[in-house]
Amino acid sequence: MAASFLALEVAVRVVTASDRNYLDEISSARALAPGGDLALGDLVRPTADDSIVYELKPGVRGRFLGAPVAVNSLGMRDDERELPKRPQTFRIVGLGDSLMFGWGVRLEETFLALLEKELNARSSERRFEVWNLAVPGYNSVQEVETFAAKADGIRPDLVIVNWVGNDMDLPSFLAESPD
Repeated sequence: MAASFLALEVAVRVVTASDRNYLDEISSARALAPGGDLALGDLVRPTADDSIVYELKPGVRGRFLGAPVAVNSLGMRDDERELPKRPQTFRIVGLGDSLMFGWGVRLEETFLALLEKELNARSSERRFEVWNLAVPGYNSVQEVETFAAKADGIRPDLVIVNWVGNDMDLPSFLAESPD
C-alpha cells in the first residue's frame, strides 16, 4: 500500500513538473515587424518583482491569435492614456488574466472597452475611463501586486477583479526553468 502511494506521489510530481511553462523558454528577444504576428513571448517580459514575475512589454504592436494587439507606454493593452486624472473623470481599473486582457479579440471587443463605451454613452456629466491592467496567465497574487505597484499613479475610483478558477494556482509562467 505504501509503495502504491509513493508511486502515485512520484507520478504526480513528474506530471506537475512537466506541465509548467517557464518565462525564459517563451520570452522572445527577436526584432518584431510592426503589425506582424506575435507569440505570447513577444507580449511579455520578466520583472524584477518576484511577486509579479512578468508584465506586458510597453510599445508592442502586432497581431496575436488573429486580432490586432497594442500595448501602450504604460504597459496596458489599451490606447495611450494620460496618468493625471482630469476633473469629472471616474476611473475604473480592471485586474485579471487572459479573459479580461481580451485573448484573441480586438481591443474594442474586450469587456472593459465595451464597459467604457457604454458608461460614456449614458452620461454627459461625467467622463469614464476604464483601464485594462490584465495580463494573460496572471493569478490573484500577481493582480494584487500589480495593483499595489500602479494604483498610486493611476488613482482609480473603482477596481474590477476578474476572478477565474486558476487564480489560486501558481502563475501560468514561472520565472525560469530549473537547472
